[in-house]
Amino acid sequence: MNKELVAVYSDKSVYHKPIFGTFDGINRPSYDLPQRTTSIIDALQDLKAVTEIEITYPRVFGMPFIYSVHDQGYVEYLKTTSDQVAQKPPILVPEIVNKDTKETVIREYPAFTTPSVFPHGNNPRAKNKEAIKGTYSFDTATPIMANIYEVALEAANTALTGADMIATQNYTLVYSLCRPPGHHAERSKMGSYCYLNNAAIAANYISHQTGSRVGILDIDAHHGNGTQQIFYEDPNVYYASVHGDPETTPPYYSGYVDELGEGPGFGYNTNILLPKGSDNEKFLDALDKLIFLLKQFNPNFLIVSLGFDGFKTDPCKVFTLTTDAYIEAAKRIGKLGLPTLSIQEGGYAVEDLGTNIAAYLKSLKSSHS
Repeated sequence: MNKELVAVYSDKSVYHKPIFGTFDGINRPSYDLPQRTTSIIDALQDLKAVTEIEITYPRVFGMPFIYSVHDQGYVEYLKTTSDQVAQKPPILVPEIVNKDTKETVIREYPAFTTPSVFPHGNNPRAKNKEAIKGTYSFDTATPIMANIYEVALEAANTALTGADMIATQNYTLVYSLCRPPGHHAERSKMGSYCYLNNAAIAANYISHQTGSRVGILDIDAHHGNGTQQIFYEDPNVYYASVHGDPETTPPYYSGYVDELGEGPGFGYNTNILLPKGSDNEKFLDALDKLIFLLKQFNPNFLIVSLGFDGFKTDPCKVFTLTTDAYIEAAKRIGKLGLPTLSIQEGGYAVEDLGTNIAAYLKSLKSSHS
């Protein structure tokens, strides 16, 4: 096998510029800033200068790979609405750049439309545009911008490129810089900054291309409700997640310990909940338990939903992890010796994000056996 570390990314992810999400009736700026992309790319370029890492760009895969995970009507709605918003003028927002002098500048953002909560669940009779928004979203924090279909599809292709490299090209370690993230996106709903579920699309591709078992290890600080939902009845994909207790951490309604899968998928879904403020030790103890269970499942391939929003300076304020936690997590993941695709999820402490990712990848590469 080719053990060279490969990173896949697209410059298009910088074009993703969400402006507001509505939380508890208040418009708040999105944490998913374009600087996340530039921070990671800069770190990858620095890493390339000191270690063996190949950097490549995503290929284009067919829509059947998307529709095998997501409802076609949902994907078409995302495209149609994105196209409609593109006909609107940009949003001009005054922002204070100097708190002392109150100097302001006018920032230009792509036009967007905000999700709705009407109705709860799916109602095929609902034709009103506000009701349809609610049909395809589970929160009001995930706006549809003029280019969102394009950048979400590019993120999915970035994940698929990584999946194909470990499934058919004998690569053992691939990192896919996917932005927007994906693990919250359900089969027919967007939410929590996610539109297409990159990890689920990649896992489904590997499972069907190889006929093999796939493990998904989700170490983002938030529960991957979308990934869980998509594979909840699938015995060929084990979803294992450590995350903040949904009593205090979004998305609030999923990620409990008694969610074990259903039907043929029963027993192939595990959630470990941690209280707010959990430190490295608690996080790594939970990770050890998930790795033990994944070993029992004996997957042929591993996908890591790689979130860094548990970091101590992250604005989400879930855990208090340090860079050492991610270095150690990578060591334990690498020792599994599996072909591993790490897919970027959350992580919004922009100044530290690139550093954490580089540390994780170096540790993963050095420990992979």
